Amino acid sequence: MTLLSKSVVALAAAAPLARAQLFRNGSVIAPCDSAIYCHGEILSQIQLARPFEDSKTFVDMPAKRSLEQIQEAFDELEKPLTNNTALNDFLAANFALAGGELSEVDDLETDAQFLDNINDTVIREFTERVIEIWPDLTRSYTGAGSNCTDCPNSFIPINRTFVVAGGRFREPYYWDSFWILEGLLRTGGSFIEVSRNQIENFLDLVDQYGFVMNGARRYYLNRSQPPLLSQMVRLYVDHTNDTDILDRALPLLIKEHEWWTVNRTVEVSKDDRTYQLNLYNVSNTQPRPESYYEDYTTASNSSYYAEPANPPVPRPTADRSGPPECEDVMNALDECHARGFLYKSLGNCNTAKQHVSDCLKVARMKRLDANRAAGKAKRDEKARKIAEINKELGLD
Repeated sequence: MTLLSKSVVALAAAAPLARAQLFRNGSVIAPCDSAIYCHGEILSQIQLARPFEDSKTFVDMPAKRSLEQIQEAFDELEKPLTNNTALNDFLAANFALAGGELSEVDDLETDAQFLDNINDTVIREFTERVIEIWPDLTRSYTGAGSNCTDCPNSFIPINRTFVVAGGRFREPYYWDSFWILEGLLRTGGSFIEVSRNQIENFLDLVDQYGFVMNGARRYYLNRSQPPLLSQMVRLYVDHTNDTDILDRALPLLIKEHEWWTVNRTVEVSKDDRTYQLNLYNVSNTQPRPESYYEDYTTASNSSYYAEPANPPVPRPTADRSGPPECEDVMNALDECHARGFLYKSLGNCNTAKQHVSDCLKVARMKRLDANRAAGKAKRDEKARKIAEINKELGLD
């Protein structure tokens, strides 16, 4: 058995299952227990009233009052909710602005030395403008956005500065960060440290949950994206030669790999051989909180079903938000950003969740390769240090 295999076996028991993060109550299966951000009447009524064009806006708004106080105020509203003054007043009184738990980071420096090698003026100016964006996208977690210590919030606290993808994505986002790191490492200056911070934050999530979810929000706790953390570590070490990060990273990278092996793996037989393949498979009976209205509308569209005569989805009740099969698929397909393609090609959301994604096959191979490289780099660094000590002691 190889060193990597032994490490995987040793860490298997430490990897928490995805199901441990789920909320279950009768027919309701949701990504977390929050009665505002993950399931329940407050979430469904507000999202279907559509006070914001993007459903993600509401679930990214930190509460300014306790759940009990918000529930009392919500109970006073006329149902079903509509996008009117009463709803807008309720939101303003009980919630801060989306992303209110974050702040921008000052005094960030860049040192993009590679710009000197770009001779084309247009490309150079374009690249300089891209580099100027990084400070505007750098954030730190400053708290729940209010002075209320028991106020609900969807954000998962992050210990170090990080760079967001921008737009509606106000939190560290998993696979987006791989390409963000490509830019940060070349930007240099303060962003070398920010690059390591970005990786360390994801390692914190693996340490706490066993895997990295789509983004650092509680409503993502039942989902992940193509697992590129191993490749991020490899990218960082290749650029900086900072092998010290491997002491912490390697065990956690193996832990993440084991999570995917335990929770997101299917065995496929072909030509008398059995292969292990990763797939997306989400336990859920609710629309995605950050795309609630959009998922509800999609699930109500009879053209997505094998039987055209199926009746439209009724307005959600407190314990049911639509066909669990379709909602499970929408969660899964979002993870590979291939929802539109698969809906059109498969034609039936009940079969889509059986799809084994090509992007996960590639990510699995890359992850194993990067983990092996990290292990080798760590061993080489230890050997180098031992050789230096022996030389100093005259033992070489």
